[in-house]
Amino acid sequence: MMAEFKPNRLNSVVDEMNTCTACATCLVTCDVFQVLQWDSSSPRGRVQLAYGLYTGEIEPDNSVLTRIYQCTKCGRCEQDCPSSVKLLDIFEAARHDLFEAGYRLEKYEKFSNKILTEGNPYNGEEPRWKIFGREPKERAEVAYFMGCKVAFQEPEMGRATIGLIEHLGVDYTLLDETCCGAPLVNAGVSDEEIRKIAEENVREIENRGVRKVIFSCPSCMMSFRDLYSEFTDLPFETEHEVEFFQNFGLELEHTDEKVTYHDPCHLGRHYGIYDEPRKLIARVPNINFVEMENTREKALCCGAGGSMKLADKELGIKVGEKRMKEADGRTVITACPNCKNNLKISGRVKGVSELLYENLKKE
Repeated sequence: MMAEFKPNRLNSVVDEMNTCTACATCLVTCDVFQVLQWDSSSPRGRVQLAYGLYTGEIEPDNSVLTRIYQCTKCGRCEQDCPSSVKLLDIFEAARHDLFEAGYRLEKYEKFSNKILTEGNPYNGEEPRWKIFGREPKERAEVAYFMGCKVAFQEPEMGRATIGLIEHLGVDYTLLDETCCGAPLVNAGVSDEEIRKIAEENVREIENRGVRKVIFSCPSCMMSFRDLYSEFTDLPFETEHEVEFFQNFGLELEHTDEKVTYHDPCHLGRHYGIYDEPRKLIARVPNINFVEMENTREKALCCGAGGSMKLADKELGIKVGEKRMKEADGRTVITACPNCKNNLKISGRVKGVSELLYENLKKE
């Protein structure tokens, strides 16, 4: 049931929308625009749509909904914006107000409902830890928060990460976790629902006496670091696995595999974690590593961020294909299960943990 559209969250970003000069810098850097080539599919186009929704000059019909959600939230537009407009805040505000008023793309509504009722969008209520045969401990120093994508769609990454942790003798536990909430933010679900998820996950970790939580998924980590902190204090440290594994020695086998590295947007542009995964790759003796043309701050998006593939699966795949062309036939190593899941449609991809684990000298 759709209610009257009210620009509740958009009211808070009016100054940001008015700061946009429509200079077209973002047209050059937006991977979605580079595929679709419609101005309405560019960041400045989405700002204009959001402003039209705010003023009431634009009706929230399906075409507007589609454009608002055709964004991977990679952050490249915001990074390169000469006016420093907080573009992602604008896009999130538009999604929130649309969703709140009942203007929803069907796939987003179904996806969100599964998370809210079952704890994940993919596979019912089965605990993630059962997939890996590791029941959570009552107490442990470290917890591995694997996230929905690892558990249900990229379990090879989870097995590799668990294998490395156990090889290193770390006192760790898996968790009786629920979705981190990032897909709900991408959909525009209310803060109250996200608060419940944040409190549930934090309580689960705190009850096990955990001092540090490690993640394979940058989006999960971002939820904890940036989103949860709005609702509750975190009584533990958070690290991505590429940060965590820097602290340990790993004896690795030689390989002459030809590889390159794809920078996940949330890990790279959002947190500036560029060197750590490259250092881990470089530990593999004799590995044949060559950088892509666009790397680090200028890296292209994988096409799967922001839950965009729910709005337009074909578009997400095309963005990923564009990125994979830069691999030039090399195996792409990445540090994000979402990136791996989309890029592997167009070529060979593996996670950093998978590369390390398969080349680990095991006694």
